[in-house]
Parts: sequence; structure tokens; C-alpha cells
Amino acid sequence: MSGEPGITANRQLLHDTVHRSVGLATALTPHIGYTASTALARQPLATGRTIKDLAAEGGLLTTDQLDVILRPENLTRPFTEPSAVATP
Repeated sequence: MSGEPGITANRQLLHDTVHRSVGLATALTPHIGYTASTALARQPLATGRTIKDLAAEGGLLTTDQLDVILRPENLTRPFTEPSAVATP
């Protein structure tokens, strides 16, 4: 079967899909609380914007904090150390 085309991931589409996922608000819950993460989760549906952008603009966390929390490697491990990311 050499020479046959295989499945190729559309990396940009996958990236955009992950970053627009409302589920990312769940990862922020230990850092901003349930009420804030629930309110935040509603906003992308209404605006089409990302959780990261909305959280940063809302002053919930800094961009640097969001980069750490929302890093894919960190999202696939259990949250174990609350002090790993300081809240503002």
C-alpha cells in the first residue's frame, strides 16, 4: 500500500477547535471559581471569541497564567497543585 495517500490532520482546524471549546472554562475553575468559570463559558457561544481572550480581557487571569493553565500538556494531567499558578 505504499504510495497511497493517508489521513492528514488539519492542524489549524484542530487548533482552532480546541481553542474555541467552551470546555476550556472547566480547566479554569480551580483558579477563578465555579461561578466565574460558568459565566465565562457562556460568552464564547454569544461572541465567537475564545475562552483565553475573554478571561484575559475580563481580568480573571493574566495571559501568562492562561498560557500555562491551557497548555495541552497541562490539560491532560490532573490538577494537583493550586499554587502552581497564582491568581491576580
